[in-house]
Amino acid sequence: MSARAFNSLFFVTFIFLLVSQSISSFHPLDPLTPSEIKTIQHTIKSSHLGSTQNLTFQYVGLDDPDKRTLLSWLSNHTKTPLPRRAFIIARLENQTHEIVVDIYNNFIVSDRIYNGHGYTTPTLAELEAAGSLPFTYPSFIESVTKRGLDMTQVVCGAYLVGWFGEERKGKRIAKILCHYRGGTDNFFMRPLEGVTVTVDLDAMSIMGYYDRIRVPMPKAEGTDYRASKQKPPFAKRTNGITVVQPDGPSFTIDGHMIRWANWAFHLGFDARVGPMISLASIYDLDKDEYRSILYRGYISELFVPYMDLAEEWYYKTFFDAGEYGFGLSAVSLERSTDCPSNAVFIDVYVADQSSNPVKMSNIFCVFERAAGDIMWRHTEVEIPGKVVREVRADVSLVVRMVAAVGNYDYVVDWEFKQSGSIKVVVGLTGILEVKGVPYTHTNQIRENVYGTLLAENTVGVNHDHFLTYYLDMDIDGQDNSFIKAKMQTVRVMEGGKTSIPRKSYWTVVTETAKTEADARLKPSLDPADLLVVNPNKMTKVGNHIGYRLIGGSQATSILSDDDYPQIRGAYTKYQLMVTPYNRSEKWAAGVYTDQSRGDDTLAVWSQRNRAIENRDIVLWYTVGFHHIPCQEDFPVMPTLTGGFELRPSNFFDRNPVLKGVLVTVDLDEIVILGFTDWIRTPMPKAEETDYRASKRRPPFAPRTNEPYAPYMDVSDEWYYRTFFDAGEHGLGQRGVPLEPTHDCPSNAVFIDGYVAGQSGNSIKLSNIFCVFEPSAGDIMWRHIETEIPGEEVREVRAGVSLGVRMVTVIANYDNVLDWEFKQSGSIKVTVGLTGVLEVKGVPYTHTNQMRENVHGTLLAENTSGVNHDHFFTYYLDMDIDGPDNSYIKAKMQTVRVMEGSNTSTPRKS
Repeated sequence: MSARAFNSLFFVTFIFLLVSQSISSFHPLDPLTPSEIKTIQHTIKSSHLGSTQNLTFQYVGLDDPDKRTLLSWLSNHTKTPLPRRAFIIARLENQTHEIVVDIYNNFIVSDRIYNGHGYTTPTLAELEAAGSLPFTYPSFIESVTKRGLDMTQVVCGAYLVGWFGEERKGKRIAKILCHYRGGTDNFFMRPLEGVTVTVDLDAMSIMGYYDRIRVPMPKAEGTDYRASKQKPPFAKRTNGITVVQPDGPSFTIDGHMIRWANWAFHLGFDARVGPMISLASIYDLDKDEYRSILYRGYISELFVPYMDLAEEWYYKTFFDAGEYGFGLSAVSLERSTDCPSNAVFIDVYVADQSSNPVKMSNIFCVFERAAGDIMWRHTEVEIPGKVVREVRADVSLVVRMVAAVGNYDYVVDWEFKQSGSIKVVVGLTGILEVKGVPYTHTNQIRENVYGTLLAENTVGVNHDHFLTYYLDMDIDGQDNSFIKAKMQTVRVMEGGKTSIPRKSYWTVVTETAKTEADARLKPSLDPADLLVVNPNKMTKVGNHIGYRLIGGSQATSILSDDDYPQIRGAYTKYQLMVTPYNRSEKWAAGVYTDQSRGDDTLAVWSQRNRAIENRDIVLWYTVGFHHIPCQEDFPVMPTLTGGFELRPSNFFDRNPVLKGVLVTVDLDEIVILGFTDWIRTPMPKAEETDYRASKRRPPFAPRTNEPYAPYMDVSDEWYYRTFFDAGEHGLGQRGVPLEPTHDCPSNAVFIDGYVAGQSGNSIKLSNIFCVFEPSAGDIMWRHIETEIPGEEVREVRAGVSLGVRMVTVIANYDNVLDWEFKQSGSIKVTVGLTGVLEVKGVPYTHTNQMRENVHGTLLAENTSGVNHDHFFTYYLDMDIDGPDNSYIKAKMQTVRVMEGSNTSTPRKS
């Protein structure tokens, strides 16, 4: 036996033993391990594909097991492992190969050559090699010399070029843009404007060059964001805040399964999309079982089009996941800055272009967030001689990853709440992409510069960010429906059956999406709840169980439909799309995004208009930002956040985190003027209505300015309930004493207030305000720079703010009023609604008994929660650097690029 054959046999035997020993501990959705990546390398290189030296591995990831097979495997608790396969995209002889490898049995299942439009993600090594080419190119050296710049201070990076109607190029192409350090490591603020190098990535050679314009180089002064480079005066320091858990974290990590409080889920990783949350389920105390919510969720694509039409800019319409790899762009996280001190960190592995495993350290952090929020509370003062107060402080679990894609850093959070909500947040920070211009003041500008003058000779270019999330919802099972619950105004007809003086109310009209076309939604001012329900299961009283999608950051693309970037990202015209589950439909912009033509995207799949009612469905929700840069974004951008929430809606029979006669009185004379007993309905049961901890029975959960409130019931006992809580009841007078560690965190300082009694005497309201510094584990700003050869620049600032809180209790509702002051200059004003619903007694014990409009939802037997609104009108007397101000509405307007105009750009808008 030859030495080579022996070594191959030994390697295969070693891998077989290693895999066999660990098969039983693998979860089928676990990301590829280092040994599996090596197995893939050996299997492919030992085949006919390994006979040449130019084989490169562009993408290596898990080939997802069939969903139904996996769920069956999990439910049967079998120890026989599922087939473990990998999906590989490789380049060989300038061709793209799609390869599936059976990891356990070490053989190639399939090898297909892709001949369609578009290319796969280039490797990091290819991008680095392309970025180095200009430094030996004579024309480039001449351009740098003519500008009087030091070549050793130039930094170059490769950018993919998109597609703008050209016939098939047959080449993988990148453009190289360069920047200048020269006194700062924030080189993105000093572009070498006007110079572009075009590179053939397969030949790794320069195929085009031009030096079009020359503008002054922006100054280095004031651009360096590192703490060591800052000069006085300095901002006032805040005292340190330490998060301590003496008994350690409340969560457990077993492989890639995470369990915390009432949650269990699988955390995976993919080189293209980054974090993948799978099999998220929540424990229901009443049913004594885990119930499914989310089969899989992740960022499917991130589309970032810039709005500058210049030759050096028009093609900057990036698909960061498909073109660069969102997971590949993940960076190591640091304790106490990127993540709080109580965080636990997780490493991941990726394959390089030779399919060698590469360890990426501290890519995820998992931590429990205690930001001083209130999970729920109520103070009851209307029981004579008794005050009932119950409060639960909010603690949640956060999974975080940060991806640095070029100049931008994206902070990706998945937050799991004990109430059953999943809150998904993305934070945008890092460095703006700027353009060099000849202007030093706005009064010099006589042309469209496509952005904002941030500093002398520096324009921040207008752009968008569209993050499209893939959400395979399995609400208590696979077969679900999507419902749009619209609020519709109903006029009360004069002369009708009712004698009430109300003229209108609103009611809920539900629309169940039958096909994909019914569920394509654009942002709308019409009020509606977006629901995913299981039409095959109901609560005890007959409501379909479901989850509500509460959107945020609702910007969608306003590029023209025929513009080439928009054709490639056509799905970003919609805030939400719903499709039937299809194993092959994972990446919204298609598998091959580089130079794609938009012929294999979410928008195209959805045109089939497939049935989605009572099916296994996937939601595609786009979190959008229209970014008009401002000077506060210079030289590094404070974190801008957006996201959405998945919140239970009749999923539980009651609040999952408990373990909550008509008399008219003359207030002047204090005598009863009238008494009405219109109807008699069964009294709702007292059982399971007491929210006090002392009254709960096992099983228990794991520890861990003018408000206007009109109700929509037009019966005689309800029509007048249209309350103005400040003017009618006194918002300040209804303030309640706050409790340390429950209403406010342990580091809070409390302030008393005083009001006048009806006799003019002074009444002290103790602990009516609390003031505290919340430490939520947020990031104020960050950036990591890896494009400087042989050097890494990293700077992070943890977010600490000041909170001022008051809680007012007006009858059944508790209003948590917060003013939060951020060091970045922002003031965040929030109101939290909690307490006890105002309910109506009804004769029904199940929804199938109802034949009338009950103006609400049957919550329990004989108990209807009545529909209503809450409108808080804030008074904001703005004095922006003085009392004389103006109000401006800066509208984003689509501009068509006219053919035959002065510009040669192929962009349409």
